[in-house]
Amino acid sequence: AILGEAEVAVWGMLGTVWELLEATTEGISEAAGIRIALHLGKGRPALAKTSAHKSLYFSMILGVFMTLVLYFLSDNLPGWFTDVIIIQDLISEVIHLLGLGNLFLVTGMTAWGVLGGQGRFHLATITLLVCSWGVTLPSCAISTYYKINLIGQVGGVVIGYATAAM
Repeated sequence: AILGEAEVAVWGMLGTVWELLEATTEGISEAAGIRIALHLGKGRPALAKTSAHKSLYFSMILGVFMTLVLYFLSDNLPGWFTDVIIIQDLISEVIHLLGLGNLFLVTGMTAWGVLGGQGRFHLATITLLVCSWGVTLPSCAISTYYKINLIGQVGGVVIGYATAAM
């Protein structure tokens, strides 16, 4: 299998789903950063640590909920995007990987907010840069070189987010 026009169309359609999942997490991530910065600014590191843990916990609950909603809608979702059966089949093959990737996305984005609240954006940026260039891009390049279909591409992105979240 190779990446052709249908795979590129599916990648674009699934990008909107991915952006929706990102948007639901971004609120908690930003709130975590603000709350942690507030506590650290007032000299209360114990409360900042508690806020960080609570933020990660609540974001994970939100991530599990959104993934369950995605899995629940996975049978109907391809039909909402297109009437073309081939594209619907490709979306159905890949949608479950997006749910798995969402769990790592939630953790990584909230960790970014926690590090940002501590004023350590450089650490978060370097981590994401290394994971993107050192894990995501090589994984996707390998799946393209060996002609693995769209599942390989999405898998490469999920592996990159999983590495960044750890």
